This record gives sequence, C-alpha cells and structure tokens, in this order.
Amino acid sequence: FTPFLIIKHSKSSSESLDQTSMKVISQLRNKQGFTDQDGWRFETFQITLQADDGKNVVHKINYLIHTSGAVITSQYKAYNDSIRMAMFIKLILGPYAAKVAPTENPTDSKLYLWQDNCSLHKVKWLDNIYTEQGVTVGYLPANMTWRLQVLDLVVNGPLKAEIRNKRAAQLVDYMQEFRKEFEQNQNATWKPPKPTIPQAMKDLLELLHGRFDEEEFKESIRSTFRKTGCSEQHAGGFVNFSYDDNQGSIPLPPSGTQIKSEKEVALDFEDYLNAADEENAEDIDFD
Repeated sequence: FTPFLIIKHSKSSSESLDQTSMKVISQLRNKQGFTDQDGWRFETFQITLQADDGKNVVHKINYLIHTSGAVITSQYKAYNDSIRMAMFIKLILGPYAAKVAPTENPTDSKLYLWQDNCSLHKVKWLDNIYTEQGVTVGYLPANMTWRLQVLDLVVNGPLKAEIRNKRAAQLVDYMQEFRKEFEQNQNATWKPPKPTIPQAMKDLLELLHGRFDEEEFKESIRSTFRKTGCSEQHAGGFVNFSYDDNQGSIPLPPSGTQIKSEKEVALDFEDYLNAADEENAEDIDFD
C-alpha cells in the first residue's frame, strides 16, 4: 500500500484557501531523507470548488511525493478533510487502480473503497472525482465502525503500539547515555530529545514499508475484511451480521447508508469554509 501522511500546520483552509504559505512541507523538503536526491518531489495540489454563493474558490496545498508514490502533505490539526480526501483519491487511489486493474475506459470502476460515515467521505462533489478515478465507494452501516472498520480493528492499534515502542526505545537509549554522563558530572542536565517531524516521518515510512508490508500482516488485513463481511470468503458468500434489540433480529448486511442531501452538503461546505470555532495556531517548531 502507498502511505498518505498528514502533518499539522497553523491555519485552516477557511483562513487561507491558498495554503502554499504553510511552512512545514517546504521545510521538510530541505531535510535529509526528503530531498530531490532522496526521491521526493515538491508539488502543489490545486482544486476549484463552488461555494454557496455560486463563486468559485481555489484551494492550493503543497505536498511531497516520492518515486514510490508515498505522499506527505499538511493540514490544520493534522487530520483529513474533504480537500485532502480529493488529494488522496487523485494521488493514491487513482494511480493504484490504473496500475492493478487497467481498463480501456478510464472511468470504469477498478477499485472498491469501503468507508465509514465520516462527513468528509460523503461530500457530494467528491462523487465525480471517485468516478473519474475509477473508484466505487461503499459505506459501512452507521455506528458500526468499532465492529466493521478494518483500520480500527487491526491496523491503528499495532501502528500506535509500534510508534510507542520506538519512542520508548529512544528514551531508554538516551537514559543509558545520560547515566554514563551523570556518573562523571552530577550537574548534567536531563534533557531527553524531542521527536522531530522529519524523524517521525522516517519512522512511519520505515514501519509502513517494513513490518506492515510483510505478507503475514497483509493477510491479517484481508482476513479481517472477510470476517467483517466486507469481502467474499474463500468458500464464497459473505459473513452477515444481525442486531438484536430484544424485539427480534434485524438483518444488517454491510451495505451503504444514504448520501447526504444537497442542503446538508451545502451546510457542511459552508462550515468548512468558515470554521468559526477553530482557534488560530502558531507555526509548529519544525526541529
């Protein structure tokens, strides 16, 4: 699989539609391991959307893309949003679908994407992008993420555990070095190194291209898709689930939920552009 990593920066897209002034990606490209010589290319993603007043708004976002296809970009609070979702579809899913299942018609469905019901996944204008990239989308039953979302079940836990273990090992190494220094100088200052963005990105990429790229781990993911009814079992057919509310069993197959109405999407988009509740933040300390 191809990583799509997001780093925190200081302003939301409502404050700055043109996010190319954010510094973290341009700073990262100058760090060892993320230069042109290391296989990384600096690019700007641009997309034009129509706001509620009918005017077009242009979003611009910097990102790094590796020769392997891995992408690193940034966002206020470092989470995904509908604009970054468009980036993910165009930069990761589309190229992958074209590679593994090429068809004569570029809009033919080549990839099936299961998603939960997070609002950013169901913004109406993303539909055209899914179609043009050959991606068919399915939505898990609402409020069932904890039972059916494969990322939550078998990926996120091990990922966080590996990151904690790596950080703990770094602190142990520092403690051992500090102990030697303290034996010689009792005025030595305890100052364990803080994680930096470049090192964090290197650690993540190393993990994703290491243990998480092993066949055993990939099979655990495929197995979870089968056990949650998101893909067909070896013997054929799908696992089905039912919900018992003491009034009988209601069939609950892993089918989609209703797409938001145009009014709901418009309200979401207005909130996204205004984001009045988001606080300003200073640019993070890169080193």
